[in-house]
Amino acid sequence: MEKIGVLFVCTANICRSPMAEGYFRQLVAQRGLTDLFEIDSAGTDGYDNSPPDWLACEITDQAKVNIRSLRSRQVLPGDLRRFDYVLAMTAYHVASLEAIRPPGAKARIHLLLKDFAPQWKLENVPDPYQSRPEHYQRVWGFIRDGVDGFLNSLNLPPAVAETE
Repeated sequence: MEKIGVLFVCTANICRSPMAEGYFRQLVAQRGLTDLFEIDSAGTDGYDNSPPDWLACEITDQAKVNIRSLRSRQVLPGDLRRFDYVLAMTAYHVASLEAIRPPGAKARIHLLLKDFAPQWKLENVPDPYQSRPEHYQRVWGFIRDGVDGFLNSLNLPPAVAETE
């Protein structure tokens, strides 16, 4: 069975998209669905191989979501061929992705917050970089709600096994 490819995209791939990737990995593992997915994150203006922002790590550590081993990379046109779903944090990211979309690319590009957490009545997940911890915490809530909504939209079977 072919895996479902999911790519999370923000600007530098050091705050929002690694937080989303880490949380999504945890959710699918908890549901015993890890083998169904290929999961990654990237940035439209990526910093190659940088670790996640320290405050993003602090916030996810509190939630027992490990993102410390992730490294940033820039999104490539081939990613839009490889991944089924590309979940962007802002309309700017969607425009950047559409600008590099190769002909015949299969990726369905969505805005994480607008498309999967409409209860917030917001289009974009704000960038918390270099702001206060409270801002990161608020962004973490947006990301969790968007990722939960996305996973639920896939209508996958219920939990197969618990891990951890």
